[in-house]
Amino acid sequence: MDLKDRFDQATSGGPSHPPLEERLHHGRRAAGRRTAGRALGGIVVAATVATGVATLSTGQEDRATDRPAPAVSSPTPAPALDIPVTASMENWEPEEWARMNPRTAELTVRRGVTATNMVDPAIRGFTSVALDLTRDGQRRYVLLVRRQGIVSVSWDAPAGRTLREFVADEQDPMDSLPIATVRGTLDASLPLVGYRDGELYTVGGAEIVRVVEDPIEGFCAPNATAAVELLHEGVTYFAVLGDGNCGSSFSKLGDVASLEAIVARRRANIDWAADAQGERQRKELEREVAEKREQSDRR
Repeated sequence: MDLKDRFDQATSGGPSHPPLEERLHHGRRAAGRRTAGRALGGIVVAATVATGVATLSTGQEDRATDRPAPAVSSPTPAPALDIPVTASMENWEPEEWARMNPRTAELTVRRGVTATNMVDPAIRGFTSVALDLTRDGQRRYVLLVRRQGIVSVSWDAPAGRTLREFVADEQDPMDSLPIATVRGTLDASLPLVGYRDGELYTVGGAEIVRVVEDPIEGFCAPNATAAVELLHEGVTYFAVLGDGNCGSSFSKLGDVASLEAIVARRRANIDWAADAQGERQRKELEREVAEKREQSDRR
């Protein structure tokens, strides 16, 4: 048997081809399935792009030999705000990302920090700014507030919050109270109440309910001192203050129970400070004695 006969024998006996019309019918059904597949793929892409998470893309054919779909580009980052970068890193703390000049309120950021969002003013009635900052792949919200020529700074991670929600979390309701300050005096600046020419006075809208004069013996002597209960916009506040830069206490009802409670707290702070000062003086005296003893031994 020659090679041709062997080939004919090996390929004979198999199933015969189906009729042409049947093969055309199956082909039309396969084409319909491919068209449906492409339509479904287009719906999925539209849905994912609409929600901002582009995760799926289909090619022109739903076959294993399709070319890979093109990569979906990342969202365009927010443009950076035009905030000056500090010219010198001198006196910048490691965790300090932004500054506000206490005199001019000018903002600066440290090198490598980018600001992408701002709330200005952040707190009503104060020179204040909240910033959305990034540095070396890290993101941070920063709040800068100027009060009486002093700038306070607080910061935290976004933690899923908007910049305004961060400001609300950082803000103490008492921060928005008007400050009772007299230029040229040494009074301790407090909300609502202060001393003027040796007499208590209040800002507009605040009412003195009760006063206890000289509530703590020796506090701010020989200057006048007082514990004051106040009412402002329906809320009760308590203050302990002196006519001079002697330190003070201020709180609202709920944070302390009564005027007597804030006086007791202030007295405890004064006693602690006195004890701490006494301890420092005792250690200083012990050190001086030890040095003199050492010098005597050398002789």
